[in-house]
Amino acid sequence: MSIKTLFILAVLAVFAVTPLPAQLAAPNSVGDSIGHVHLNVRDMDAHQRFWTQVGGKPVNNEKLVMMQFPGIYVVLRKQDPTAGSAGSVVNHFGLHVKNIDEWIPKWKAAGLKIETGNNPKQLYLIAPDDVRLEIIEDASISGPVAMHHIHLWVQDPVAAQAWYVKNFGAVAGKRNQFETANVPGAEITFAKQDAAQDGRPLADGDVQPACAQSCAAEAMVFGDLNDPESKVSRLAASGRATRLLEELGTKPKVFYLQKVK
Repeated sequence: MSIKTLFILAVLAVFAVTPLPAQLAAPNSVGDSIGHVHLNVRDMDAHQRFWTQVGGKPVNNEKLVMMQFPGIYVVLRKQDPTAGSAGSVVNHFGLHVKNIDEWIPKWKAAGLKIETGNNPKQLYLIAPDDVRLEIIEDASISGPVAMHHIHLWVQDPVAAQAWYVKNFGAVAGKRNQFETANVPGAEITFAKQDAAQDGRPLADGDVQPACAQSCAAEAMVFGDLNDPESKVSRLAASGRATRLLEELGTKPKVFYLQKVK
């Protein structure tokens, strides 16, 4: 059974994902697994220092310079990237850590750039060349760090998910509000590409604050009340909608939906 190669191309920063022979997840029933994330980098030494500080181990395979993590390799190639990962199709990729509170002081001491996430157990590290790395705590993993996901910004998340299911035997799923395709070695996560990337006006659903993203599915709906066709406007106009202290004339913009019995 042959093992296929998966390639994910970004418009600005380029990552490629393909299997390598050692210490990787076993392929699925159609022979596919994810083996490495490939980065074009300006400064090899700076990247090796960064990936060592997040738990990687430097290894070489002939001419390949790699950082080894449980189940995955980050392969480094000396080549100038055109831009960072944010804003490209491959917006970031993510690792699990067993205890994020143990890592944060080490990263601060090393001078790593840290961006806060949506909750205390999640954050972003910015690697050299502005490569975004998401860190999520998962106390159930066996070691201190493990590969988790590759996050793609695409125009049609459902269609992209179906493509990976059809061509690579991925298992379709959902994580929070995101469609996912799970291939041994990593989860591929899909987010809808935003208006700025497409060069178009904002559409309903393009902007979602952290509170709406972190809530259970549609427990909180955010949108433009001035757009009568938006979902939030339709809900506000429904017979279920009510506003607190509306009688005071403050015109609150938060609506609450009464439970339908």
